[in-house]
Amino acid sequence: AKNAGEIILNPQCGVGGIALAGGAGGTWNPSIGICVKSDGSVKFPNDMSITGGKSSCFQPTDTSNGWVCIYGSSGDTVTMFTSSGAKANLNISGAVTANGLTTLPGGQVIFAAPSNNGNIFENATSPNDFQLGASNGNGVTLHVAGLVTTGQIMQIPFGTPASSTAACTPGQIMTDATYSYTCVATNSWHRVSNGSAW
Repeated sequence: AKNAGEIILNPQCGVGGIALAGGAGGTWNPSIGICVKSDGSVKFPNDMSITGGKSSCFQPTDTSNGWVCIYGSSGDTVTMFTSSGAKANLNISGAVTANGLTTLPGGQVIFAAPSNNGNIFENATSPNDFQLGASNGNGVTLHVAGLVTTGQIMQIPFGTPASSTAACTPGQIMTDATYSYTCVATNSWHRVSNGSAW
């Protein structure tokens, strides 16, 4: 297999199987392109390239939606689909690291997936709107270690605590038409007058 392509019976990559090898590389290991083992499974000792925008498809145990396929749809995008035209799902048991944004349908971008709160996502409901939410409907707390600045007017919750001992966490603030309220200790609100118009 050093100088020409070969069909190899009982190859080292799969004893009892068969392999296809090219002449480039100089030794059996870099030369073999595809290895079919005795149990029918297939190995690719080297890179596998699918060119021309063609798809690689996999047959799932449940074929009601056809086969699951994947292809390079553009220069930097990989698309998954099913042969029946249904949406394809990607399940990953480990961590996912993305150098870019991980975008979901509807403009949602995943930030994290804690086990007790479902997926935390940013929902781009409009070009200038940023919302954080959890997939299980729970509220999300945003912790910022540095300074938060804004080029526009900052909006805080508009409402009135039920009483000066209403449930709160130190540092929470809110306002209504008459007072501004600050939680100074657990379940302890203080208020100051909002003054008058000028």
